[in-house]
Amino acid sequence: GERLTFDVDVSRTDIMIPDPQPRRSIEQATLEEKLTKEAEFMEKEKLMKPLAIRVTKILRSQGLLALGAENLNFGVGEDGKERTSSLKFRSNNTGEQSNYQLSWSQLSEITKCLRVRSLLPSSISVTDQENISKHAAWRWFYLLGNSRLHHLAMGEMVKLIVSNSQRQVSGVESNKLIIYSAHDSTLIGLICALHLEKPSLWPEYGSYLKIELFEQSFEDASGYDKQYFLRFSLNDKLLKSMWGSEFAGLQREFVPLNELKDFLDR
Repeated sequence: GERLTFDVDVSRTDIMIPDPQPRRSIEQATLEEKLTKEAEFMEKEKLMKPLAIRVTKILRSQGLLALGAENLNFGVGEDGKERTSSLKFRSNNTGEQSNYQLSWSQLSEITKCLRVRSLLPSSISVTDQENISKHAAWRWFYLLGNSRLHHLAMGEMVKLIVSNSQRQVSGVESNKLIIYSAHDSTLIGLICALHLEKPSLWPEYGSYLKIELFEQSFEDASGYDKQYFLRFSLNDKLLKSMWGSEFAGLQREFVPLNELKDFLDR
């Protein structure tokens, strides 16, 4: 049969959208820290903190943390003063630390890796691991759900996707398939920026967000015309969008491409 080749854009892997180190702007870093001080966020963090502390203790006591693991910082909302203070407390004391925890991104990644390899300690239940994953996802969706933050973090990539769709419509772009290689966190950022339904769990390894371009022909008083739409799915599960404030919360399977042009005009 015919052999097909496709280019893969890996630039979004290299720059770690939406959470490059350091952040791409001071505004993004400042806004992340501000959002972590909101009452709803702080209350949820307080509720989940005992789980984080307990699992961190178990991982450390069983020798499952690499040297320097406590000094790693990554993830939206995990670079603020509270995280820095926790690290200082850990480094200035040598005894058992009762209130130290790894970041939620670390806890989610480490426990997930252990679980898929059947190496999760018996003192960390599957329910514990799932709750960690759910909370890590909740934190990212909460923060990137902020319209200004997801524009700062994801605006460039959404503009590229919309621009490529428009190039396809105009006939400038001949490729029928465009592939972007990125991170699981990039998927969360795009889901927020595109106002899509939010999954409760962190995207699984190998997850993919599919964006399809549709053409619809119609006839009106001025003659025949065409309209174009985008449809989104995560791992082949349809995600409806709430894009467009004029629809007052209505979730739509097909989003008109011309509405998403807002990203190109900002």
